[in-house]
Amino acid sequence: MSRRWRIRLLIAAIALLLLAWGYDRVLTIYWVGSTNLEVEFAVTDLVTGSPIPGAQIEVQSEGGFYEEPEQQEFVLVAGADGVVSKQCRDNMCFGTQSGFRFTDTFAVHLPFWRYRVLADGYPPTDWADIDVLEFRRKVRRVGPGRTKLAVPLSLTKM
Repeated sequence: MSRRWRIRLLIAAIALLLLAWGYDRVLTIYWVGSTNLEVEFAVTDLVTGSPIPGAQIEVQSEGGFYEEPEQQEFVLVAGADGVVSKQCRDNMCFGTQSGFRFTDTFAVHLPFWRYRVLADGYPPTDWADIDVLEFRRKVRRVGPGRTKLAVPLSLTKM
């Protein structure tokens, strides 16, 4: 008799697990929203690791899914700590959330920017795109409605 109860308990546990899994899958929500994205560039010397103050990040923007959708060019100048940032307000984000949150994804549309770095004593970098998989994976939530992308840039002296 004790063996029958063990089998029944095992079947009940499996049934509960299957029910939970089914509930999680059936109640999946695909959502779209907005977040304020801060894009931060940190410019350092590759050999010494020290910040490069006054480094300039030239940006050619094709717009994107945020408050400034138009094409523009601008220059960001790093402070004494080698860091400079720009806010992209109301940036589109999206994700998936399942019933028990076994699945909970979050992603942000990055701006359509090409950038390069200029600094005294260093050759200019090649133009690079910011909307690449490497950077999409680095976006982090930093608060309600706020996200941040940190872009580390290391330069080598001429």
